[in-house]
Amino acid sequence: MKAFLVKKPGDYGLTEVSIPEVLDDEVLVRVGAAAICHSDLDILQGRRTHKIDLPNIIGHEFAGTIEACGKSVAGLDPGDTVTCECMIWCGSCRPCSMGKFAECDNFSELGTMRSGAFAEYVAVPARLVHKFDNIPMEWAAISECAGNSLKAVELSSIFPGDNVVVIGPGPIGLFAVQLARLKAPERVICVGTRDERLICAKRMGATDVFNINTQDACAEIMKLTGGKGADAVIQCATTDSAFEMAVAVAGKGCRVVIEGLGSSGKSTPLDFDQFVIKPMQIIGANGANAPQMISVLHYMKYGLITPEALITHVLPLDEINKGISMLTEKTSGAVKVVIKPH
Repeated sequence: MKAFLVKKPGDYGLTEVSIPEVLDDEVLVRVGAAAICHSDLDILQGRRTHKIDLPNIIGHEFAGTIEACGKSVAGLDPGDTVTCECMIWCGSCRPCSMGKFAECDNFSELGTMRSGAFAEYVAVPARLVHKFDNIPMEWAAISECAGNSLKAVELSSIFPGDNVVVIGPGPIGLFAVQLARLKAPERVICVGTRDERLICAKRMGATDVFNINTQDACAEIMKLTGGKGADAVIQCATTDSAFEMAVAVAGKGCRVVIEGLGSSGKSTPLDFDQFVIKPMQIIGANGANAPQMISVLHYMKYGLITPEALITHVLPLDEINKGISMLTEKTSGAVKVVIKPH
């Protein structure tokens, strides 16, 4: 089969490999659509150095059709349309025993530690698979992305009438805007650096958007909230300055959820007094699992969230390098690029 193999950062391309063998507890999926994630770009450019085994077939956001099932698999059949969690949890460590699968002590991961979905076929543990119907394949392929957004929204504990700020209008931030709207907030304010992404945020339901390159976003947010600041902040950007902004615009009792990882590798100074004066909570969000995946698939099915605005380009597997260039060069207006291997 044809697959996108990364040998090392900067050394990658399409190649022919064998169709993966299926273990007893796995299913073989014929990949119908696979989306390029920012973390895939981190691998290609050498920014991700932890929990990565190369050479490897990358890609962890996908959907497809079951081609074959291992002999111990129950409840799934060839022909089922499915998507998949990307974190492979062990099921036996203490976090797993408590249902905290995203905190698994022994996790592996599709597309980083084992072969992923930028290929014609991928083999995955059956316990991670979720069936869907009446959803476009391209939508289901980004349900893992939406699941991460939902996890952040859940942790932010938005109440009706709250003022919510989402920092970073990448795909996770844009989904967070749309999912936050389901909680009936007064405002969902999105902050970013690219006008085309902020236009997308408006289409996804943001009431207000600010470009920090041309506007004093902190001042504007304080003005919109009557000087009180945000009740919830969901930080989805990958810069240290985004975290600093999240703390700056937080109001009394604010829940600040950090979904985006910092990119500098440096420590960020904190004014500890603000945690007591306001007070505020800072909460880390790490990974989507079954509850989030099942929820977003149903939200898509019944029209509560619609990702058309995010999926800006759909390309064949042969053109995956074009899709990567679109996202790294930031000149094409690309938000989410979906690859179709078949």
